[in-house]
Amino acid sequence: MAFPPPTHGYEEKPIGDSVMEYLLPRPTVTTTKAPNSLSVAGIDEGDVLTVEPHRTPANGSIALIEKDGELFVVKLRWHQGKWFAQTDSNQGVVTEDINYVALVRTVIKSQL
Repeated sequence: MAFPPPTHGYEEKPIGDSVMEYLLPRPTVTTTKAPNSLSVAGIDEGDVLTVEPHRTPANGSIALIEKDGELFVVKLRWHQGKWFAQTDSNQGVVTEDINYVALVRTVIKSQL
């Protein structure tokens, strides 16, 4: 009979499982790819974002919004009773035709 390896019984889970448990602490947190770049937040198009749809944004939050069926990553600002959204190419007041989708929690940089 062969001897068991010295690590028998001390095996760890693959790192991918523990990273996802850390990044997705609640069932409401999901992942999506960044549809656009947002340089003020260090987000590039294609980066993986963990987002929480039911979290309320605050001044300076990075959020995912939808306008005319298209998703955008924006930085939100509250100024004089109105929300303003900023992307790398546009900024302006948030109007009725813009829907808040989710708050960005973390960014996983694309390595490709």
